[in-house]
Amino acid sequence: MAGGLLLAVLLAYEAVLLLVVPAVARAAPTSPRPPASIGPLSPVRGTLEQAVLLAEDATGGVTVEVDAENTKGRYEVDVVKGKVEIDLSVDVTTGRVVEIGRQPASS
Repeated sequence: MAGGLLLAVLLAYEAVLLLVVPAVARAAPTSPRPPASIGPLSPVRGTLEQAVLLAEDATGGVTVEVDAENTKGRYEVDVVKGKVEIDLSVDVTTGRVVEIGRQPASS
């Protein structure tokens, strides 16, 4: 008798699952909450990489040395083009590239 009762309970449980699971699967998916606003982003500061790109674009040469100057956003970049080393002052905040001097490139 207990076996028959257990079988009835299991069949009832299965019937409930057959009715509930498809309804849950059809329910509209919930969309995740949008991320919290973090406010406006701060302006991008000039970087060493920007200084290298500006110097190489201005001269067509290859950067061999970069020194950060005391002023923010200013770098001294040494570029080699052919057999000439070109010393440049690069201001990444303005994009200005100024040649300081030239000398024969060391081998």
